[in-house]
Formats: sequence, structure tokens, C-alpha cells
Amino acid sequence: MKFKLSAVALFVACCQLSAEEGFKPLFNGEDLTGWRSVREQNVPGSGAFIVDESEGAIRVYAGEEAGSTQDTDCLYTESEYSNYILKLEYKWLDNRFAPRVSHDRDAGLLFHVHGDLTKIWPKCLEMQLGESDTGQVKDRYATGDLWVIGKDVFVWNERKGEFYVPGSELVPVGKGQGYDKSYITAGNENPHGEWNEITLTVRGGKEAIFELNGKEVNRIEAMTHEVDGKSVPLAKGRIGLQAEYAELMYRNIRIEELPLESGSLNGPVWKPDVSSEFEVGNQIRAWTIQDEGMDAILDNMQQMCGINSLYMVVIMHEEHRPYQAPQFPHNPARDTWEAEDARVTFFPDMERYGKMKPLLSDVDWIRETDWLQIMVDACRARNMAVGAEVSHFPIPKSVIKSRPDWQQKKIDGTSWSDIRFCPNNPEVREYITALFGDLAANYDLDYIQTCQHIFFRNTDVDKDGTCFCEHCIAAAKKTGFDLEAAIPKLKADPNCQPERDNWLNFRADSTTDFYRMISEEIARVKMNPNCHLRYNDTYPYRGWVLEDVGMHLDKVSPYLGSLVHQDHEEQKGKPNETFERRIAWLTKSRSLIGPDLPLICGIAPRIKATPELVKAGIKVALEHPADINGLAFKHYDGASFGLMRAFKQGMIEAGVQGLPPILGIEVEEMKLDGFERIDDYVEEWGVATSSKGTASTTFELPSGTYDIRITYFDEEKGQSPVTLFVNDQETVRFELDEDVGCWRWRRFENIQVNQGDIIKLTAESDTGETVRLDFVEFIPSE
Repeated sequence: MKFKLSAVALFVACCQLSAEEGFKPLFNGEDLTGWRSVREQNVPGSGAFIVDESEGAIRVYAGEEAGSTQDTDCLYTESEYSNYILKLEYKWLDNRFAPRVSHDRDAGLLFHVHGDLTKIWPKCLEMQLGESDTGQVKDRYATGDLWVIGKDVFVWNERKGEFYVPGSELVPVGKGQGYDKSYITAGNENPHGEWNEITLTVRGGKEAIFELNGKEVNRIEAMTHEVDGKSVPLAKGRIGLQAEYAELMYRNIRIEELPLESGSLNGPVWKPDVSSEFEVGNQIRAWTIQDEGMDAILDNMQQMCGINSLYMVVIMHEEHRPYQAPQFPHNPARDTWEAEDARVTFFPDMERYGKMKPLLSDVDWIRETDWLQIMVDACRARNMAVGAEVSHFPIPKSVIKSRPDWQQKKIDGTSWSDIRFCPNNPEVREYITALFGDLAANYDLDYIQTCQHIFFRNTDVDKDGTCFCEHCIAAAKKTGFDLEAAIPKLKADPNCQPERDNWLNFRADSTTDFYRMISEEIARVKMNPNCHLRYNDTYPYRGWVLEDVGMHLDKVSPYLGSLVHQDHEEQKGKPNETFERRIAWLTKSRSLIGPDLPLICGIAPRIKATPELVKAGIKVALEHPADINGLAFKHYDGASFGLMRAFKQGMIEAGVQGLPPILGIEVEEMKLDGFERIDDYVEEWGVATSSKGTASTTFELPSGTYDIRITYFDEEKGQSPVTLFVNDQETVRFELDEDVGCWRWRRFENIQVNQGDIIKLTAESDTGETVRLDFVEFIPSE
């Protein structure tokens, strides 16, 4: 199979290739070195591919008689590729072969080829090559159509019906069938006998873009396949050329391999457990466990959000929950909760503490249960990462008010605040050390998170600047700074030097030493060898400057195991949000902590957030050059199911690999009769009726057996019936009989649904109850 190129043809080919910087040839122009043919492997000496000397091309079915019966063949590279731009030219010749003498001419460019390479066709994705110039016609072949080959291969495609339409809804293509497809809507091929140029851009498992003669004709996202029964990213494979009953030529095959960059070209890899390189965290509190149940919470978090790390706020400051929202969206027991003044929700080892002991809750059911241990046990049973958070006020405000000697002092000796402690007070340090040590020593935690606000942001000595207490004077003296002598000079001139700079540096040193003390105690006593101190940086949300409050991340970061960034821009609901604050803050944080410390970016799917804002915020975070190591969902108790699903879908669309997609449809996107669309009903979207309503749609997923989950709002009255029909066959029926006044869901198992079936929901109001429906999800049955 070695055919020499003519000198002229070789010269032309080399000139064309060298003109594109960064590209290298995949076809050397002389022989098929680096390529293998399926037919050549199975029947030595055979194969549909040769090198044509006159055209400098690979020719398919050369010399075969028109109309004769021919076998298909696949020529594929010996090497695998992941991130690249591939270019080639192809041209149709005249002959067609049985059994497709009368069909459109047919071939294809295969990529991510894997599995059994002796099969026709191997598992892969295909950019169709076909002579139809119309597109938008089923069962014809047009260049740019997508084929998904393999029962366990799965992609997402923007389309309506079976046609790729940019900007339309992302639809799953391929899973559960040997072959599945997405047609282009218009052809862009040159006339028969002319050369056409293909550009295929592949970004790992994130996306692939099909271009024909300079025009984008198709695009796919989130490519996955199954390995050992689990869905994992399909991020690499061989490249293949098809021979399928039509004579054609391929030439100028060249490739530019792109760098592997997390979050851009080759997204981070997610796993559902503690082994994941990409963390997806969430927060929980004791009353949420009490009301919803630990297993139900974890099911929601894992299935809807992809959570693999969960932490409990074990000391919560006084605050109304849910924060700035009218009620909990999915709590069946209560609408709101007023958090206590720094009461613990774990069982402290009181012998570890000095005079100051942790305060237990005044609520009996909180005080009598070790809620942290319940969460740890439940998460470890699912192999999830686990943490605990000591919130803004680790010491109850009531205690600090009763101890003036614990309070920070202004330069005139008066208290700056009767609820803010001095970090250099020995009794405060003893208590804080014991608190973090208690958690690390007695609970199997991967991290202990905190967001201590130590100093006020005011750096003006004469305007509430702190701290000038006796304990700070003693601590400063140990560093070589005579704060006591500096006080009268600063009173006379707040800007005198070097006293002012020395004072500011001392504040920074005090903050650093405070975190050092906590970190070293965790390392000394920790039960879990991975347990570390995590700093929860909430200053971006407040718009404060870290250095103004004495926090210098470059100094503190050696004592941290990870950092969480929070700006919460999504929750403001600005439709034109550009996330400039997030972009700037992530840049600054990464520059201060260095390239290796894990950096997690908080996303806020609550209050005024929308699905679009949540997805946009995730995209900004993942594409940022700070190269973040995870996302934090802020927070579960205030987020609707719709925003939870948007969070997961946003990660998938931004390139996080390995996440199983949510398969389903928003009820408001179905054909409605008697239902009206609603939005922002406890931060949720959907449809509602106070009489009778019907919502219907065509099932476009692969045929199979599914568990069907229906999300609804159940008012505190009535028992309205809801029925789901599959092709007019009543399949599911239930009543809204919990009377809980919140959003809920029910899951119905092992229901056969076929592609093309009509899915219909009906509801009828009972005793004036408004029926609200949100989402119908199809979960492949295990």
C-alpha cells in the first residue's frame, strides 16, 4: 500500500501545509504511515484506501468498477488525540457502489474513536460527509450532520426536533442506541467534483465544532461514554476516515494540537466522591437536617447539583434564615428560622476548654443531638468529603459583651465594639484553639472552614481603628514594635511615621498569627490526616479590601489548606451582570496564594438569582486563568430546585467533565392548556392552575426504562390530583396531600418510555388549591 507522490505534488502539498503555523501533517504525502485500515487488519493486503500520486491524496475505492459490491472500511490514526484543530480537504468522485448505488454519496470524519477498532463502525463521534446540498431532509447525508456511534456514547446538541439550531435548547443525543444523529439545517458543500475544506475543532470532552468551507455547521458539547458502568468524559481517541460505498479523495490532512488547560479547553474532571479533583461543595445546618432528613438532602444535593463535599455550620451567628428570602423553598416543616447567638450543633469535649466553654443551644432537639456526627456519618457512607464551619462569631456576642477586657480597644481606650474580640487576648486564644482542636480531634473532617472578621476595615487611627488594648501592646512588644510608646504620637498625629505603618503591619501580623495558631492546633490533633484550615473569604461580597482589615493572604496562605472566594454576585439578580468583581478578586487571590493552593469559587443560586445568571457566573469562574479547583454552592437552604439544576447544568456547559446530565423538561416549556406560567414563587419557575390544566410534549430522549421525578408545590390545603400519561396511557397518579407549603418531588420507578412518545401531565385543583408544577425528570433506571 505504499504509493509514491510525484515531485510536483509533494512540493505543492508541503507548501500548503507550511503556510499554517502550528499545524503538522497527519498524512505524509508518501504512504499511510501512522494510519491503520480495519480491512487491512482483518484481510491482509486488502483495504479501500491508497495514495493517489497525481492528486497527492488518499483515494477511496480507486479503480473499482462503478456499481460493484464493495465493503466499508475505516482508516484510523495509530495515535490518540484530545485537544486539537484538524483540517482536511475532500472531493467526491463519480463512482458509487452496491448496496448504495442510488443513495447520496456517504463518508465521514470520525473522532474520539475508541473500543474495538476491528468493528465497523467503532465507538466514536462522526462529522458526516455527504453530498446533499439541502440539509433539513431526513435520511439524506449532508456534510456536517452529527452521528453518535455506540450505545454508551452521549453528547449534547443545540437543536429543535432532529436539526441543529444554534441558540436552541441543549438536547441529549446518542445514549441507549447504536446510532443517533443530529441533522444540519442547510448544506454548504461546493459543487460535485470540487474540493471542500473541513475544520474540526475538538476540546477534549467539552465540545466539538464542525466547519465546512469556512462556515460553522454543527456543534456538540459534554461528550461522555460509559466505563465500568459509570459515565465518564469522552475526551480523547483516534481520528478516522470512512469508506462507505462512494469514491472520494482526502488530502492536506493536518492537525494543530492545543494545550490542555483546565476550565477552558479541557475542563476539570468531576467525580461524585472525595477522590474528585474538582470539588463541588455545599453548606448545611442542623434545622435543615431535622426538617428534610439527611438522606433526602444528600439525594437532592448529589442528583441536582453534583455535590461531592458537604460542610456543617457548627457555630452559627445570629441571622434570619433563609437570608433575605421570604421562606425556605423546600423545607416541609417551617418557613424560616432565627439562628441563635453562636450556639454549637456538635457535642463539645468540655475538658479541652478553659474557663470559657462552648454554649449549647436553647432548643432541646438541637442541644440533645450531635448533628455534626449525623452529617459526617451520612457523607462518609457515600464517600463524600466532609467539613465544618466556624462562622463569623465563634464566641457568643453575649459573652463578649459581658467581658470588656475581651473587646477591641480604640486608641482612646474605649471599646470599638462590644461584640468583637481581640485576637491577642490570651483567654480568647485559648478558647479558639480549643474549639478548632476539638473539631479536628473528634470528628472525621477533611477541612474546618472559617471566615473570622478580626479587625474593622477602618485604618484611620482616630476613627475606630483598632486594636490598642493591653494584650496588643504585649504582643507587639514581642515583635519589636513598642505600641505603647507609639500611642501618644499617633494621638497627636494619626499619620505620623513610622508609627502608623508599624501599627498597620502589627494588625497584619496579629491576623496571620491568629490563623497560624488555629492551623497548627488542627495539624497537631487532627483525626483525619487530610484535615486542614480553610479560609472563607467573604470580603468580596462586602466590597471590602482585605488588607484594610489586616488580612494579607500572602502571609496567611502558608497556614491554609484551601481558600473559598465569595462575591455572591448572582443573588443580586442583575440581568446585565458582567462579574467584574469576581474576575478581579480571583485574579488577586490567585496571585497572593500562589498556583498550588486549592481555590474554590462560591456561586450564589439564591434570592434574586436566575438560571441564566448562575450559568454565566460558573462560566466566568471556570474560564478564569486563576484555574480554580472547585465551586461552592451558596447555599442549599435558600435555593430552589430550579436553581440547583441550573448550577449542575452550568458546570456541564462550562466544561466540567464526568457530571451525569439532568434529563428532563421544564413544565413551562411544554404545550400548555389551562396552565399559566409562573416565576419567582419562592424563587421557582413553573406553571400553575386553580382549575384544570394540561401540559404535553414529545419524548426526545432514547427509548428505555426510566425513573420519573415530578417536582411540584404542595399548598397547606387540598389534595389535588396530578396524573402523567405516556401515549395516553395513565402511568403515574398522585395527590398533593402532604400540605406542607413548599416545593417537593416524587419519584416513580421503572417506567418504559420510547422516543417519540407523547408525555402529558394533567392536574385538577381541589378545594381551591393552586396546583404548581415545575419539572419532569427522566432518570435512567439502574
